[in-house]
Amino acid sequence: MESLKRKSARVKRIFEILDPLYTYEKTALKHRTPYQLLVATILSQHGHPHVV
Repeated sequence: MESLKRKSARVKRIFEILDPLYTYEKTALKHRTPYQLLVATILSQHGHPHVV
């Protein structure tokens, strides 16, 4: 089993690699607050028959 210290180091390295790739990604949903984003997400899925 992997130690907590080793796992933490591995996770940190993964974030170091991925962070520059996704820093400027934006959502298509318009929002000003985290609450508005939550509501927009729920409402956007309301019209779709797909299970998320």
